Amino acid sequence: DSTSANNFYFYLENLREGLKRHFRHEEREMAGLGYPDLEQHKRSHLKCVQRLDDICDAVARRQRKIDKDLLDEMFDIIMDDAIRADSGFKSFLEGKDMRVHV
Repeated sequence: DSTSANNFYFYLENLREGLKRHFRHEEREMAGLGYPDLEQHKRSHLKCVQRLDDICDAVARRQRKIDKDLLDEMFDIIMDDAIRADSGFKSFLEGKDMRVHV
């Protein structure tokens, strides 16, 4: 149904823009704290954004169905950043006796 696809795309776009804002903010914070792996982390962010861009483009062109596989891929994108990529930053902060404030 095209109404469902349009509604989903609206939320997908919001997610994409929200992640981009989050990544810019996080990178500024990391730079300010002197995080030594910032360049690698930026590449990880770029990879996440590219994956989400690809999903958004495919959904907009109706080349991807809104199904469990698509939702699983989106979940994986978020987990790539929140769990896998950010764990090094968390360790860096703990080593400086700082805490992550969400």
